[in-house]
Amino acid sequence: MPLVRIEEITLDIGGRELFASTSLCVNEGEQWTIVGPSGSGKSLLSMAIAGQVPLSRGTIRYEFLSGAEAEDARFGWFPRGTVVRVSPDDHRRLVESEGSYHQARWHASASIGRDTVSSLLTRQSVLGINPFQVLDTPKDPAAFDRHRSLAIETFGLDPLLECPVHQLSHGETKKLVLARAWMKKPRLLILDDPFAGLDVAFRDRLRAALDQLAASGVTLMIVTPRPEELPRCVNRALLVEDHRVSAVVARSELDSRGEESNCTRAQGHGIARPAPRRPTAPADREASGPPTALVRMRDVSVRHGNSLVLSKVSFTVLQGENWAVLGPNGAGKTTLLSLIVADNPQAYSNDVEVFGIRRGTGESIWDLKARMGIASPELHAHMPREIDSLAVVASGFAGTIHSSTAWLPEQAEQAASRLREFVPEAVGRSFGVLSFAEQRLVVIARALVRAPELLILDEPCHGLDARNRAHVIEAVDRAVQTHGTSVLYVTHQADELPTCITHVLELRMGHVVRSGPTQG
Repeated sequence: MPLVRIEEITLDIGGRELFASTSLCVNEGEQWTIVGPSGSGKSLLSMAIAGQVPLSRGTIRYEFLSGAEAEDARFGWFPRGTVVRVSPDDHRRLVESEGSYHQARWHASASIGRDTVSSLLTRQSVLGINPFQVLDTPKDPAAFDRHRSLAIETFGLDPLLECPVHQLSHGETKKLVLARAWMKKPRLLILDDPFAGLDVAFRDRLRAALDQLAASGVTLMIVTPRPEELPRCVNRALLVEDHRVSAVVARSELDSRGEESNCTRAQGHGIARPAPRRPTAPADREASGPPTALVRMRDVSVRHGNSLVLSKVSFTVLQGENWAVLGPNGAGKTTLLSLIVADNPQAYSNDVEVFGIRRGTGESIWDLKARMGIASPELHAHMPREIDSLAVVASGFAGTIHSSTAWLPEQAEQAASRLREFVPEAVGRSFGVLSFAEQRLVVIARALVRAPELLILDEPCHGLDARNRAHVIEAVDRAVQTHGTSVLYVTHQADELPTCITHVLELRMGHVVRSGPTQG
């Protein structure tokens, strides 16, 4: 029985006709995925299905709606909770609303009057109910409370309930956004890259939760650059390429295509893993004595309120070392990096040295940032949407996220070259109009715009297809080999680690559980 009928739709975006004359029928009992390369239009199509992008031609019929509800759906207005879409934009909007600047997470004063996890899981918040509304009273308040408790358990939010939202890690914020969508029990749930930024254990947990949700009668549509992560319930796949539907296949055919794919080709659906490569040798250095310590921490502890985020962490990065920083969501990885990149004021109350300079001895944080290349989810979320993508890349020379035109000619050319290398589609376009994956590539180009002494990458391949993941990994290895750059690389994906990695730091609940050279 049909659930959603997509009939000859065409989208008009910036004067371009995209997904021209696309038709599709989503039936009861089917669970879908949308797969395609970065920038292919996967998210745009999912937005259209969720009523978030106007159609220039054609119609989308939601067979579970009738009368005035169906008419309202033409304008993206659905009865509360019937169609829900969760995307990286929802994560970004939540981060922006809870912190006006990307370092706010580390400042205690920014917590005053802010929402907590618990307050965003109330019925009023989850369903978007006007606080002054008196007509819409719950028929069974106890049922919502039970569903809320189940969501808290399913998404592991109980230890975080009293935590201010802006202090959550990227992965913890992702869990909160997913829990809010799950609590709405929609008829159609569209999830855009739901597994990105989540640790291995929680990805397994989320897959199981989605299988249960599908079994309860919810229809899922999962947008992903990594089909290997899909839950078992998914049985249909929509393949997208260059803003058109290239094929509609069964899940079994999608899996076989993934096994046959070669991620080095220029086209494809991004369903292969980057091919293994030989380890990267670092650039030659003069043997002029012992290597310089780029980072040195001694017994560092960081607290947020009553929560101990890092506990007596000692960590040293020598020139020529390249570290993978591993651990589950909330382990303290990003907090550790924030002390190094001069974002966290608690560096001043700890023994932290960067480039041989003790923090709090009068150093300029901009001088420190000018020697680093940095890419992180927080930086991405707070990057101004209105500025030109070239200006974003060029801002890496100064280490700020604000637009400026005061670049030397050679800097402007270098920024343009990096932009063309990573995402040529972004040339001449503002950052905000790019797809999430294209934005992520611009942020990475910014980190690599010059040859930094220290390259700090926090989940850099989040949202990228296999071909672009391979490109980023190769660029990191090349920076090490060509310029002698040292790397700190955070990821939850073992297949995203560059071959240059020489050392591993693993954190759990703020404690070091492993630190030293890689084995083998």
